[in-house]
Amino acid sequence: MAALPAMIKYGVGSPAACYASSIGIRDRGTANNLAANCPYPEPTFRQFLDWLSQLATDEITTLTDPDTARLLSRSTERRSPRATQATILSGAGTFTCPLRGVRHSGNDATLAHLPAGAPLDLVRDPGNETDPNAIQVQHQGVFIGCWDFSGTFGCINRQEREAIERPFPQVSAP
Repeated sequence: MAALPAMIKYGVGSPAACYASSIGIRDRGTANNLAANCPYPEPTFRQFLDWLSQLATDEITTLTDPDTARLLSRSTERRSPRATQATILSGAGTFTCPLRGVRHSGNDATLAHLPAGAPLDLVRDPGNETDPNAIQVQHQGVFIGCWDFSGTFGCINRQEREAIERPFPQVSAP
């Protein structure tokens, strides 16, 4: 039982709960709950992080307390390029992406106070002088920033690109 010292240190009941504690989840109950919901019977640290990174915002909110949900939802890019692409093409779901122009627009306070799961709209901005392919992110018609999608998709084929070029669906704030 190599994890026993860490289990004692963090006061949790499994190696997976130790992994949760080691990434900053301070509440033992939350760490134990995440560990209990991990689909791997005895996950490695990498497996645990990979599983955690693929959870949707609503799953994180269900499994954790509000402070932990905010930490996990905003602390990492939790989706692979293919998962982000699938979310957009499906027309529903949540993904994390960087935004540009938030401070410039003066709406950084608006963004900071958006609750997890708040609906956002992706709106094409062909008149953008810097980037005619820019995509605005809006909340209830208020400009929040532009989606910095450089590197989000990696290489995509023509069929996938054409599907993405349709009108954008509504997405949620992580």
